[in-house]
Amino acid sequence: MSVTISGSTGIGGNVAPFLVTGSLSANTSNIGTLTGNLVGNVSGTVIGNLSGTASTAVISTSSLSASVAFAPAPGSQAAIQSCKAWVNFNGADVYTGQLVNAASNLSVTVSAGSSIGTYNVGSAGDSQYIGQVYYIPSIGGATNATLGGVNVSNGGATTFNPNVGFQITGTTANGYTIKLLAGPAISPQTIVGNGAPGGFQLYVTGIRAAYNISNVTRLAKGNYGITFATPMNDVYYAVVGMPRYSSSGLATIIIEDVRVGTRSQSGFFVAGVTSGYEDSITVNLQVFGN
Repeated sequence: MSVTISGSTGIGGNVAPFLVTGSLSANTSNIGTLTGNLVGNVSGTVIGNLSGTASTAVISTSSLSASVAFAPAPGSQAAIQSCKAWVNFNGADVYTGQLVNAASNLSVTVSAGSSIGTYNVGSAGDSQYIGQVYYIPSIGGATNATLGGVNVSNGGATTFNPNVGFQITGTTANGYTIKLLAGPAISPQTIVGNGAPGGFQLYVTGIRAAYNISNVTRLAKGNYGITFATPMNDVYYAVVGMPRYSSSGLATIIIEDVRVGTRSQSGFFVAGVTSGYEDSITVNLQVFGN
C-alpha cells in the first residue's frame, strides 16, 4: 500500500507500516510517529528522527516548498534519553576537607617500575573498600605528595580525580593491594603513617568509579551532594538509585529536592534512608537526560 501526500495535508497519530512515496509539499506536517520506508525527496525543517531502509530513505533539498515538521505526539518521548552520568560510592567514606589520619601501624609500599603496591593496615582488608580512590595530601608535612615518584596528592584538592592517588584493588592478609593511578613508580618507597606531620595523611573520596561526576559530598549522615563534571542541559533529568546499607539489610534512595529546593544543572542531592538517614556502604546512581 502506498500513500501520496501533497497539498495542505496534516496527519495526526501514527502511520505504520505504510510506504510513503512521492513528494511532500506545501504545508504538510506529521504529528505522531511515521514508520516505514520513505521514497521521495524531503526538504525543509525536520524535527525529530527520520529512519528507514538506507536504500529507500532519501533526504534532499529540492521538492518541499514549505516547512515540514516531524514531531512526536503529545505525551510521547520528546527526545532520546541516554545515561549522562553515573557513580558508585561508599557513603560512609565520603568526606570533604576531612583527612583520614594514618595511625602508626599503617604503611603504603610500591616497587620501582610497578604501579601495584600494598596498603598494610595490620589485618585483612574489607572488600567493601575495593575500588575506592585515596589521596595522600602530604608526606612528612610536604604537600603535593608523591609515592615512588608518582603523584598521589591530587594537588591538595578534595574533588574526585580518577587520574591521581591510588585505588584499592583487592585484599591481603595485612590489608589491601593498591594501584597507582598516575603510572608506575619510578623508585621503591614505603611510607609509614604516624598521625603526625612527619608521616602521611589519607583523604578518601569514597568513590569507586564514576562517569561525569566530579565530586560526592557527605553533607550529613546519609545525605550526599552529587556534582556533575559537565553540567546537564536542563533540570528535567531522571535519577535512578540503588543503595546497599549493609550485607544483611536493604535501604532506599530518595531524591531530596523537597529539602533543598529544585535540583540544578550542576548537581543534585540524595539521601539514604531506612528507618532514618543511614550511610549506605554502596550507593549506585544513574542519571538520564537530554
